[in-house]
Amino acid sequence: MATRRQPLIPGWLIPGVSAATLVVAVALAAFLALWWNAPQGNWVAVWQDSYLWHVVRFSFWQAFLSALLSVVPAIF
Repeated sequence: MATRRQPLIPGWLIPGVSAATLVVAVALAAFLALWWNAPQGNWVAVWQDSYLWHVVRFSFWQAFLSALLSVVPAIF
């Protein structure tokens, strides 16, 4: 238990927390601007698009291989 009053957040954390908050706010603002300006579409057609699933499958396969090729040499 503390014997004197101490701040809940150390002063050296304030610049980092401020920068992280700013980055998240800018990213969220960009996402919301895209979301609000996107045209209304048929979401069922998007989910059934074979090209989209090809790209998603390729992306996950690439991420898996990248992780595998990074971890295996580190283990052995």
